[in-house]
Amino acid sequence: MRTLVAKLALCGLALAAAAQARGQVTVQYVDFPKGYEGRTYTRAVKGEDACDYLVRNVEDDQKLDVTISSNNESVFFDVFDPKGTNPRFTGWKDGEHFAGRFPGGGTVKVRVYQRYDIAARNETANYTMTIVPGDVPAR
Repeated sequence: MRTLVAKLALCGLALAAAAQARGQVTVQYVDFPKGYEGRTYTRAVKGEDACDYLVRNVEDDQKLDVTISSNNESVFFDVFDPKGTNPRFTGWKDGEHFAGRFPGGGTVKVRVYQRYDIAARNETANYTMTIVPGDVPAR
């Protein structure tokens, strides 16, 4: 049973990656001046396209909260560590909310995309995503 679940998870990840690889990727840079409480983006994603939100200047061990809502249950986001190529959070299996800290800081990538079967039909889905910077632990 575990082997079947693992194979299905890998298949889903491969399909999501394939959908992201074929479409156009739009890049949005996200900066938070000191004391800024967050940003909300209301956008649409179409077909196999994706949008990368590059959250710059994340401080060492800073917390980020990311939440997404959509008119389509097939819109997801992944969160990548500054030095990572594999997602730390995968929306299709982890949900609609991420909260985590980033040791070492840097630029964190948040990628929004549609599930492969919906993307293949070239559908458009609206979404609202909120990115909120959190505290940095005292040193």
